[in-house]
Formats: sequence, C-alpha cells, structure tokens
Amino acid sequence: MAVGWPTKVSYVDGDVYSASDVNDTNGTINLIKPTAKGDLFAGSAANTYTKLAVGANNTILTADSTAATGMKWGTGGLNLISTTSFSAVSSQTVSGCFSSTYNHYRIVISLSSSAGGVVSARFGVSGTPTTTNYYWGGISRSTSNTTVTGTNGSNVSTIQLSNDISGTGSSLCVMDIASPNETFRTSFISQSQSVGQLYNLASGWQDSANQFTDFVILPASGNITGKVSVYGYGQ
Repeated sequence: MAVGWPTKVSYVDGDVYSASDVNDTNGTINLIKPTAKGDLFAGSAANTYTKLAVGANNTILTADSTAATGMKWGTGGLNLISTTSFSAVSSQTVSGCFSSTYNHYRIVISLSSSAGGVVSARFGVSGTPTTTNYYWGGISRSTSNTTVTGTNGSNVSTIQLSNDISGTGSSLCVMDIASPNETFRTSFISQSQSVGQLYNLASGWQDSANQFTDFVILPASGNITGKVSVYGYGQ
C-alpha cells in the first residue's frame, strides 16, 4: 500500500511519487476533503466513498441499507414534541401531538392539584374527542396496606389514569401509546402514583380505526393543575 495510507503523509521536495502510489491512494482519505463542519465519508460501494453531511442537532447516526452511504441521521430514542402547562382547568387537550412522524408515543403527566379524584384520558381527532370504545383493566395499591384492588372498563368513554389524586401534592403518570395515528386499534400501558399514596398500573386499547391527533386529560369533577409532555419514538 502506498505511503499515504491510511493517514496523510507530508511530502517534501524531491520525493518520488510513482504511478503505483497514485493508483493506491486514489479514492482514499488522502484525496477526500471535507467541505463543511461535521462531514463524514462512508463507503458507498467497493473502493468508493460518498460524503454524508452532518445531521440536525440532537440527531443520531443509524444504519439504513436504502441510503446511498448505508447510514442516515435520525431522531432515534425519545423526542420531545410538546410540553403544555395548565392551571385550574376542567380538562386539558394537547392538540396535534400525534402524527405520522412517529409510530409510538410516551406521555408524562405531572399534576400539582386536583379537585376531582379520578383522572382519565381520551384520544381525539382534530379537536373532537372520541367518547366510546375504550377498554382497559388495571390494579392499584395503597402504601398503607397490602390490598390490591382491580379496576376495569369495557366500552366506556375514557381511559382511567389514576383512581385517586384529589387534594394538593405531586402526582405523576407515564403512559406509552402504540400507533395512535394509524388506522387500527390503539393500545396503551400506563403507570401512576398519586397524592393519595396509591399506585396504579393499567393497560388497554381504543377499539376503533381512528387516526388520532389529540390527547385529552380530564378529572371526574372539578379542576386540575399541572403539566403534560408528549414524546415520540419509533420512526
């Protein structure tokens, strides 16, 4: 292999550079010059290099056999779509949070106060909530005893996120939703901790072919105050 491979060599006057050297180094990194910060050079075929420009901020380099370089810049992992704060509202809608950009979503809900005990959720399409065909089951337990209580809903109007968060304090719910913007059943798994020291695990589905775009949080009664963040993942 020529003297220039695999790292650049500084030649001086009088060095003899043969035709063989030129042939060996042709197409290697010696003869490839970046034109911008972050440029990468990947093998696109035998003895062939193709430049891959740097991706957008916070993107991740992943393999993709359909790309010219065999690689692409993608979002990967959890990607924040929106964060919405609300105060003393009877319900909170996060509009346009589901789309074809991501297959699946994670929703994190933190509540600082609620006057309504049970807090539930719905999906919606372009500002119109869907109020039928929710199926779910769950279990809950208080830290004050070992009793586990089962709850469920069959063809009901909401998904139950937590079965008691009345009062003031910190409550948290994390919910993973599969394919809400696809034309088939939307499934979910959620877990929550409430100010009433209750832990709740639930799973279920929305039994329709709606391509949902919205997410709605609502208490059984009264108002809620808190924050909801929506993340997308799985392109």
